Amino acid sequence: MMLHASVAGRIAKGSAISVAALTAALELVDDGVLLLGPNLEVLAANARAIELLGHPAPRGSFLTNVLPPTAAARLRAAAGMLESTSSTQVTMLLDRSHGSKVKLELSFYPSAAGELQTIAILRSARGALAAQLESGSAERDFLTGLPTRAALAARLQEVEAQTLETGHPYAVLFIDLDGFKTLNDGWGHAAGDCVLAVVAERLKTAVRPGDLVARYGGDEFVIVVDDITAPQLARLARRLRTMLAAPLELGGQWIAATASIGRAFGDGTRPAAEVLDEADRAMYRAKAARRKRHPH
Repeated sequence: MMLHASVAGRIAKGSAISVAALTAALELVDDGVLLLGPNLEVLAANARAIELLGHPAPRGSFLTNVLPPTAAARLRAAAGMLESTSSTQVTMLLDRSHGSKVKLELSFYPSAAGELQTIAILRSARGALAAQLESGSAERDFLTGLPTRAALAARLQEVEAQTLETGHPYAVLFIDLDGFKTLNDGWGHAAGDCVLAVVAERLKTAVRPGDLVARYGGDEFVIVVDDITAPQLARLARRLRTMLAAPLELGGQWIAATASIGRAFGDGTRPAAEVLDEADRAMYRAKAARRKRHPH
């Protein structure tokens, strides 16, 4: 992606780059990359982009002519709303003929001539997260084995793009253990680590295959579920509370771990980060309400 950034910067500044030089440079990038002109015409494309698109995209052709109709309409609408001085990004998922999906990220940049130039990045939808996990940029938590914040951020981008394509909402659950500091202080950090590991296993057991459970930090966890309805989410939250409240043994004694859970829906009309923040705020409201009910 460093090559993508440098090429984008030179385009934005109006630097002269020959088509041959651009094409040769793009072949060094693992992702599919297309450079588009102000009318979304193809200026250059690497072989990986053609492979992921499943269609040829010769120089001078229009990207909207090789995309599925819905995606093409979205791209035209997004480009039509942009000003020549603005820079922005648009993400969408493309369905391939054999059932897999391709993630398309379009970055719009103003050129020195006052026209919009566009860089399109294509990769397999699941490949983005897999690549981060393999490279270590989305490491797993050493204690619980759960994905960390980097993997969570990647998954949120995926479900946001998927929701924009399908219209099916996704949801985020933000979970914070109640009284964990007291447990840590009273039983010691080793006991606290044991509780976190057990909680992680229970969360993974409660969700569906394909849902993401991540450790957000400390005693906080986040679950991302896609294509879910409000009643289904309510049932999942109840199941999580029940499973987490089941007693666990520590040092020959049985204790119960309870948690405050906040939830929020994403419909693609706002960034996934805002959905995560809403779930976080809902969790704090739930915790405050619990303290009122159980002051001691």
